[in-house]
Amino acid sequence: MNLLIQFIKWLWKYLSLLFNWIRYHIVKPFSSWHQENLLKSKLLIVAAFLFVMTFIFVDARISAPMHSRFDSTRLNEPQTLGQNSQAAMAITSREYNSKKDFMVVKMHASSTDSKPLDPDNVKFKAQAYGKKKIPVQKIALTNNDYVLLLNDLKPGYRAIQLRVINTQASTKASSIDTGDDTDDEDSMSTASSKSSSAKANGAGPNYFNFIINEDEKFVNNKLAKRSQSDYMIENIETQIAQLKKKIKQNNSSIDSGIKQAKADQVAIDQINKQGQYSTNKETDSSKIQDYQSDFQEQENEITRLNKDNEKKQEQIKLYQKQIRDIRSGHYQFDND
Repeated sequence: MNLLIQFIKWLWKYLSLLFNWIRYHIVKPFSSWHQENLLKSKLLIVAAFLFVMTFIFVDARISAPMHSRFDSTRLNEPQTLGQNSQAAMAITSREYNSKKDFMVVKMHASSTDSKPLDPDNVKFKAQAYGKKKIPVQKIALTNNDYVLLLNDLKPGYRAIQLRVINTQASTKASSIDTGDDTDDEDSMSTASSKSSSAKANGAGPNYFNFIINEDEKFVNNKLAKRSQSDYMIENIETQIAQLKKKIKQNNSSIDSGIKQAKADQVAIDQINKQGQYSTNKETDSSKIQDYQSDFQEQENEITRLNKDNEKKQEQIKLYQKQIRDIRSGHYQFDND
């Protein structure tokens, strides 16, 4: 027992000496140095923080695309192809592969009159900011849809001016664009006034200039170039999906019409049943006429929707046949 007490006393004395040595030889010198260099330490930390934040900001500015001064043309908004023209075109989508330097732009043509827009009379020209011409490959699809392949388009292009030209437009203006591959004025990089800016984006005598600003939002480096057959099949499958969706909507309307017609008939039967106990013969007769009129309207609408579904089903079958012909090589493509 005495030995244990002596050992504890010795251990306590040893630890006390050790703690005192650490205090005077390590803690106290460090504390003195820290007090003397506190301001320097704070300044060093602040400087390091500012350096890191500046580096991050500069790197983001360098890597982020630099837009042009022009607003991008909105998607799915038809733009008239020239002055006093009934034909219009809209960009429906765009995707860019920054690793393989190409962009796929999809467009849809429409018209406010019954005159069709011949794909042979629609020309496309593109240039990047700085007058760099961009090769454009046009693929005309069904239902006035187009796929454009913009090649040799490296990152940093800033913006694209995509001119869609309607060569069948009737105009006597001397500044019409014939669609020839001539050395056009670089209206994007030279535009400094309101009048010259209008030349860069907007309508001309027989064309419209679409603007696509460089943006990471539509970068897709998994995007691959596809054949005309693939784009055509994809387009037809989209049309089939839209027809099936419309048929489904029609069926829903048919179900609602059947229920409403049944409700009209029930109401008519109830009035007839209660007629022998009612003195309001004229009112009852008027209600019956209203219900009968609505019943007939529902029947007519159901008939119309069923016929519409039949036409759409037939169109789906024709589209499916067209896909089979494309895949088998029997479909004849129009060469641009």
